[in-house]
Amino acid sequence: MSFISNQLQKEERIINISWFDEKLVPYATFLKSVHNMKFQRNYKIYAINRDNVDAKNKFILIENDAKKIRQQDDSINGIHIIFDDDAQYWTLVKAIDICYFNDIRTFIPEDNHLWIFYVPVRKSNEITPIYID
Repeated sequence: MSFISNQLQKEERIINISWFDEKLVPYATFLKSVHNMKFQRNYKIYAINRDNVDAKNKFILIENDAKKIRQQDDSINGIHIIFDDDAQYWTLVKAIDICYFNDIRTFIPEDNHLWIFYVPVRKSNEITPIYID
């Protein structure tokens, strides 16, 4: 709550928005490559609408798929969730919770889509340069 002149004004809410400038952030190329990875998978597609019962049933399937992807370190398959315009906000929160609780750290929210996939962790700290002639 904020107070102006000792009067209760209103409750304020904010959304954190992150933005990066490709010229200033050294990992911009990496971020672009992660963004392009969403097109390099076989996705199981789920459409979420305002029907809560249907959404809850689909989230059971989505969570099972997410667990399988993570347990198998599957870098071939993924999950693509399409939120209809009438989908409720809790469905987006639930989808992100599924990623968080199943240790899937790579997901891309874009417009009314959520792309969920696994990127294998590098097993070595050694970085091998690639030279292009």
